[in-house]
Amino acid sequence: VRDLSALPARGFDLTLCLDAPLSYAWPQQEQALAEVCRVTADVLVLMASSRTGVLPFMVDFDMSKAFVPPGRAGSADPFFLTESILRAGVEDFPADYRPWLAEANKLTPPDYAFTIPELSALLHRAGFSVERLGGPGALARSVSPESLRRIAGDPALFERFIGYSLAFDFNPHCAGLGAVNVMIVARRT
Repeated sequence: VRDLSALPARGFDLTLCLDAPLSYAWPQQEQALAEVCRVTADVLVLMASSRTGVLPFMVDFDMSKAFVPPGRAGSADPFFLTESILRAGVEDFPADYRPWLAEANKLTPPDYAFTIPELSALLHRAGFSVERLGGPGALARSVSPESLRRIAGDPALFERFIGYSLAFDFNPHCAGLGAVNVMIVARRT
C-alpha cells in the first residue's frame, strides 16, 4: 500500500481500504495514505487503527504483563505500552525485550494508531473532505458478553441493537471509542 505506482492516478471511482493496511505501513503510514488518495478519483472508504480504540487494549496488555519478560515485571513501567501509544501512536518495546518477544512468539508487526484529527488533516491535505466517520463495533465492545448473547439470541432485540450500534458507532463524538479501527468515508473535493 506504500507504493501503488502501478495503478493510475485517480483510476478508481471508489477505493476501499479496509482492515487497517495504512496502520501496518508504519513508519510510512502517511506515504501509504497519500498513495491510496492518489489512486482515488471520488470516494474513499478506509479503516485505520484508532488511538482512542487501541488505548483500552494497551491498558489491558500492560496490566496483564503479557509483554514483559519473566523477572522484569517489577522493574518495567506498568503502563509502558499505553504510554508509547499516547506518545507515538505505536507500540514501543524496549530493545532488550525484543529477543524474548520473538522467542515467545509475541513479536508482532508495529501497528500505527492514528488520531482522528491527524487522519482527517492528512485526508484534507490530499484533497478529500471527511463525510462520515465512526468506529464499527464500538457499542458492541462496550456491552457485556452476557448482554450480547441475549441480544444475539432474540431477532427483535438484535434488529434494534443494530440500529443503536449504527447511531452510536457513527456518532463523531464516539468515533474510535471501544473499537480498534476507525472508519472514514471521504470524498475528493
